[in-house]
Amino acid sequence: MLQDKEAYVWHLEDDRWVSTLIPCKLGKGATCIKWSPKEDKLAVGSAGGAIVIAWPEAGSNWWVTKSVREGVSSIVRSISWHPDNLLLASGTTANTILVHSVAVSSIDGETGMAKIGTLIHEAHCKGWVHGVAWSPCGRMLAAVAHDATLTVLDMTNAPPVTQEVSHTGLPLVALAWVGTAAIVAAGHEFAPFLFSRSTGKWAPAAKVDDPQARSKVSNSSSSQSQFASALTSFKSRTERGQTADDTHSTILPTRHQNLITEVCCLGAPPEVPQISTVGLDGKLIVWDLSSFSSFLTPQRGRAT
Repeated sequence: MLQDKEAYVWHLEDDRWVSTLIPCKLGKGATCIKWSPKEDKLAVGSAGGAIVIAWPEAGSNWWVTKSVREGVSSIVRSISWHPDNLLLASGTTANTILVHSVAVSSIDGETGMAKIGTLIHEAHCKGWVHGVAWSPCGRMLAAVAHDATLTVLDMTNAPPVTQEVSHTGLPLVALAWVGTAAIVAAGHEFAPFLFSRSTGKWAPAAKVDDPQARSKVSNSSSSQSQFASALTSFKSRTERGQTADDTHSTILPTRHQNLITEVCCLGAPPEVPQISTVGLDGKLIVWDLSSFSSFLTPQRGRAT
């Protein structure tokens, strides 16, 4: 995915990676891209009010594309494929959560779904929708918005039942399901937070972070070489406006020191013992969720 409005797919051919251009024909730059669960279709979100669904033409060396525009009126911030490969959820800067049919007859066969690009459902939030994610079973859809809320839609009902959970801190921008009744979300607070469902209601459950993060960072800083210390001091002055006297006093009590942009599961649902997060501080951190197992395992009153 490139900001020149195109996308490329690479495949291995005779021990060499060969790229294939996908003619997205976007009016503005691409913003997000994701493979379908079966890896036979590709979705590309854009800043031009469109989502492109692409799939390889059978027996040929090119890709067919279809623009999805119904209900898409602004920048597409995130996309998420339904586990059945037939639905696509998206979050936009128009404060909307959209669900479209993306069934392709040549790929999926006769499914009885509406034609590709048909808007199935639209939900509204009170801020930009930064992230969307389907539950592992495909019955629920979750989203995080810029008003610091987590919205969960129960798609088994018509119309879907919506629950909104307020986060007391700064906005969340990324999320991942870590069980059939548990979600981890992260963003501007530089730490992941766990939300769980019990007795039919969603609520904040815990902050997933290492309480000894500050001491670990401080200890590693004190053992740096002279060159590394000088580099740290230079970066502190240029990036944070810090002087040598206050360099260590402003290290945050979180393992991430900047915005977390992505949350990923390391394991197969519904049991996810670990997650990984990536932030603008250049760190990739793996978190062990074993101590939160009571929230990850469905119990009586939780969603199944």
